[in-house]
Amino acid sequence: MERQGYAMTPEEVRKKLNNMLVTYKRIKDRAKSTGEERVSWEYYTKMDEIFGGSGVGTAPPGTVVATPLFAPAPAPAPAPAPAPAARKPSAPPARLSTVQATRRPASQASGFLESFQHHAERRTAALESMVRPDLERWRRVKERRRRRAFERRLLGTLTNISTSLRQLVAGQEEIIILLSTK
Repeated sequence: MERQGYAMTPEEVRKKLNNMLVTYKRIKDRAKSTGEERVSWEYYTKMDEIFGGSGVGTAPPGTVVATPLFAPAPAPAPAPAPAPAARKPSAPPARLSTVQATRRPASQASGFLESFQHHAERRTAALESMVRPDLERWRRVKERRRRRAFERRLLGTLTNISTSLRQLVAGQEEIIILLSTK
């Protein structure tokens, strides 16, 4: 990168590639769900050429897919075979574990985890800031509905009390009439 005139740290390259992968996945998923064929992102065609056959962006909705941002460490070149006379029938050659081949030093892992945590916090804050106005509006609507329901119940109760009082007054008038005639 430096020879080509780009002064970027490995972390900046990783972040840029990660952001581009996220954009590519989002566009591909949106196109798949809506059937939209026209894509306006200038890097989509190139990204699709690179990642289209790898399954990136093709998982069903709700599936968590991890895309490696670093290529696995290259396997060591096999040693040249000894002359046939020097071969001994021994145990099969040991194979290099893929876990060992892709393992990163602890310092890189902790740096990556810190970076991931920082980005997760930023994403959460951004999502909350986008959702907060809707939550406030939803709370106001919910409170208004609750208040209207309370007012309807109160009005129903007051109507029942009024009806009962009218019946009571009518009963009292009958009693007064009966008492006055005797």
